[in-house]
Amino acid sequence: MARHIGRSGTVSIGGVAVGYCTSWTYDESADEIEVTAMGDSSKVYIGGLTEGSGSVDCRYDGADAGQEDVLDALAAGTEVVLALYTGAKYFTGNTVVTSISVGASYDDSVSLSFGYRGALTASDTE
Repeated sequence: MARHIGRSGTVSIGGVAVGYCTSWTYDESADEIEVTAMGDSSKVYIGGLTEGSGSVDCRYDGADAGQEDVLDALAAGTEVVLALYTGAKYFTGNTVVTSISVGASYDDSVSLSFGYRGALTASDTE
């Protein structure tokens, strides 16, 4: 099994790199639909629609074009193409930026985090 290290990862919005990212997550789930009928000895389920969501954490840089695109996407409520890269696999798709959090501490750099919703597709190329 191949192993990968997170430092090779990248994030882009609409083809523009989001700078100074420190981590990202992507979670995907599917609805479960109960189809139990008379005669079944236990409940029976089938998979339904899938959905995806996740978050990206960065060191804030007000001059970074990718971070500005994230802020603009939330303000406009527009759909954007998000591409997450592990160093070996891309996860790409249309998403909506759903939240932004900016944080500051006296002993650390200013942070920017954003959440998104939208199913992504895994592939070997962007």
